[in-house]
Amino acid sequence: KNPSVSIEDVTLCEGGSQTLKATVEGDELTAYSWTDEEGNGLGDAETLTVTPVEDARYTLTVTSASCGDASATAKVTVIEVPRLLMDSVGLRSREFQVENLTSSAYEYKVDKSEWQSSGLFENLIYDLLHTAYVRDEYGCEGTLMFIVKAPDYELEPYVTPDDDGVKDKWSVTTLLEIYPNANVIIYDRYGKQLVELKGSDTEWDGTYNGNPLPSTDYWYTVNIPEIDKNYSGHFTLIRRK
Repeated sequence: KNPSVSIEDVTLCEGGSQTLKATVEGDELTAYSWTDEEGNGLGDAETLTVTPVEDARYTLTVTSASCGDASATAKVTVIEVPRLLMDSVGLRSREFQVENLTSSAYEYKVDKSEWQSSGLFENLIYDLLHTAYVRDEYGCEGTLMFIVKAPDYELEPYVTPDDDGVKDKWSVTTLLEIYPNANVIIYDRYGKQLVELKGSDTEWDGTYNGNPLPSTDYWYTVNIPEIDKNYSGHFTLIRRK
C-alpha cells in the first residue's frame, strides 16, 4: 500500500507550544522526517512539538521501503497575545481595551470576577494590587496588573455657621465620594455624640436637635470599612455673630 500522510493545520497563542500529530498509512514504512520551511531537519517521529514565534509551516515526509515517499505540510498560525490598555473613568472605575486587535471578540475580568464582554469594572478596592485579564476567541489570554490609588482627602479644620455663604457647614463630601461607606461621628468635648454622617449626609450645620452649638472645638471619628481603618481628629466651630 502506498504511503499517505495528513496533518491538520493548527492555531496557537504567542509563546505557546503545539504538538503536531500526523495520520500516516502505508506498508513497510521505514523513516519519518520533519522539516521546516528552510528544509532544516527537526525530528524523526510521527509527532513534533513546536514553539514558533510567528506563522510557520512544518512538513513530514514518510518513506516506504517498497512504495516510495509521501509528505504533508501543516500550517501553524501564531495569534498575538492581546495587550491591555487601561483608562480611569471614575475614582474606583477602570475601563480596559485591547491595544492590538487580532480577534473579533474579547472577554474581560478583574481578579476573580466572572468573564464579561464589557471592559468596564466599577467599585474596585483601593490600594490593592489587581489583575485584569482579557482573552480572545482562540483562548489567548493577556494580563495587566494595576493599583487603584485612593485619592487624598482633607476634612475641614473649622466651620463658621454664620450664614455668610462661606464654610457655613462642616463638610465630609470629598471623604464620602472616595469612601462611600465611610462613617463619621461628631462629638463635643465631653464625648457626647452630636451627629453621625454617612451616605448622602455629607454636611453638618453646627446644631444639635435644631439648636446652634457654641464656638469651641469638636471631635470626630472616621470609620472606613473599605480599607478597615479608623481615624480621629478635631475641628473648630467659630460663630462671629
